[in-house]
Amino acid sequence: MKSKIENIKKNITYGFGSFFIKMILSFIARKIFLHYLGVEVLGIDSVFMNIISLLSLAELGVGNAIIYSLYKPLVENDKEKIKSLMRYYKKAYNFIGILIILIGILILPFLNKIISQNIFSNKIYLIFLLYLANTSFTYFYSYKSTLLIADQKNYVVNMVANSIYVLQFLTQTIILALTKNFTLYLIVQIIFTILYNLYISRRTVKSYPYLLEVSQKMTSNEEKEILKNVKATMIMKISGLLVNNTDNLIINSIFGITLLGKISNYTLIISAINSILNQLFTSMTSSVGHLNTTNDQEKKYIVFKSINFLNFVFFGVFSLGFIFLVNDFITIWLGREYLLSTNVVLLLGINLYMFGMQNTIIMYKNTMGLFVQGKYLLLITAFINLFLSVYLGKKIGIEGVFIATLIARISTNFWYHPYIVYKYGLKKPFRDYVIRYLKFGIIIIITFYLSNQISQKFTVENIVLFLIKGLIITAINLLLMGILFLKSDEVKFLKKIFLKKIR
Repeated sequence: MKSKIENIKKNITYGFGSFFIKMILSFIARKIFLHYLGVEVLGIDSVFMNIISLLSLAELGVGNAIIYSLYKPLVENDKEKIKSLMRYYKKAYNFIGILIILIGILILPFLNKIISQNIFSNKIYLIFLLYLANTSFTYFYSYKSTLLIADQKNYVVNMVANSIYVLQFLTQTIILALTKNFTLYLIVQIIFTILYNLYISRRTVKSYPYLLEVSQKMTSNEEKEILKNVKATMIMKISGLLVNNTDNLIINSIFGITLLGKISNYTLIISAINSILNQLFTSMTSSVGHLNTTNDQEKKYIVFKSINFLNFVFFGVFSLGFIFLVNDFITIWLGREYLLSTNVVLLLGINLYMFGMQNTIIMYKNTMGLFVQGKYLLLITAFINLFLSVYLGKKIGIEGVFIATLIARISTNFWYHPYIVYKYGLKKPFRDYVIRYLKFGIIIIITFYLSNQISQKFTVENIVLFLIKGLIITAINLLLMGILFLKSDEVKFLKKIFLKKIR
């Protein structure tokens, strides 16, 4: 237990440190990007990043299935099993990398239809190929970092990634300042992607030298089990990417590349919020996976409730902060001409909260190996989202696209994934989750009302007033949450863990 807590501590510490450096540099980079290249190039970047995300469907969920398969042999120090799994993983990811390149090449003739008007003309094909190269190369090496993550050593991956990212940022900034050349900017990104993957690959082999030994081929039963999980996660990943990455394509199609560029500034902030909070929960995932290999159901449940409570606190605070602070931040950061309406901001904030509140559920679903249960559900989510996004987008405007995503989530995975985890994993009554979630919802509504009252009294004109407003809203939210949950089992458990860590 002590080593698990120490690993969680390291993972959280390095994860947060890495995130804050990346977050600060990302916002500076966005400002520099807009200054030298403009909002239209930013819109093209958003479209291409979404296309690349859709191409990553080729990964088919192999990563989650392999990580789950690694938990038990890592706990038991079964080196032969680990070697055979990594051998299988390498073959799978080499195939995926090649497949992504081929599919990307097939997309090339359709680029001018996807982005009908752009400032690059025929150069758009080269630019897309650079995006494609940056993504596909990762698959030939990234499988090795998965072993570090499964073995509770995320902090190693974060240290390496952070160092490489700082060097990449500095080099890309110099390139833009000197040349204003988007192509050179992307080439630099590819170079640093290669450096990162080569280094992390060598670091993994150094930590696990037995990976260089000859490994046995997996048995047919082991392969069948992994393939069963891969098929299930494949369907879920396809559906998840369709839900999360088609909105930008629809916005570009209906409203144009310029509006998409503005929205991408808000989605950058949302991504930053998700990144910082994912650092926290990713740091716990491998330890939760190891715990879930045991038969201690009560311990599993109290740990689940505690992590889910943390999930609520963080996403509740950050979602409300986003709603009431983001337009002030955009004004200070980029200028009023980049603002979106308060209705759009509210919908983005609600979607952030709804998506974030699935974090603990998805963590437990994956670490308990519940890949097959509910595997078709997200396809329904994706279909609802796609149909309603187009219909409502044309009917009521940009707000309709985000309302569609909200409806799609609430009607499907919002309630069914928790049901699966409670029934098959935790073996507890689902009504316990519903009652707890309703309690969370009531608190969010109260804190929203209080935050709105405070927000109306503030006219933010500079960074000092922005920080004061943010601190007051955050303090009120945390105070109310603390008062209502002070004597709960999960807070007692978290307090016990915290005291162990600081002694």
